[in-house]
Amino acid sequence: AVSGARIYSMEINDDSSSERVVVMVRGTDEPGITAALVRTVAKSGADLIDLKQTLVNNRLTLGMELNVGVSNQSVFRDLLLQARTMGVRIEFDISSRVKELPKVSTT
Repeated sequence: AVSGARIYSMEINDDSSSERVVVMVRGTDEPGITAALVRTVAKSGADLIDLKQTLVNNRLTLGMELNVGVSNQSVFRDLLLQARTMGVRIEFDISSRVKELPKVSTT
């Protein structure tokens, strides 16, 4: 185990008002970038579904999939501020759920 690491146990919020968001971060790798961003997500209450990172020639590409509910919308602002502080670029890809159309009765 990693010294000082915390293990978070969370229940995934899968209600109809939540959205799946892909967050992409790019920039020069520095110690603590991933930890700071994951901590920011955890503090917001959004769910971290998946995380992948790649390092090539000291350049970081980090992708996170989040489940963001109505009560967690501050995660966008918080991640933007954190990214700015660390000098990395951040992008959000918000794909709203497809809602079923109401059934129409023909009788």
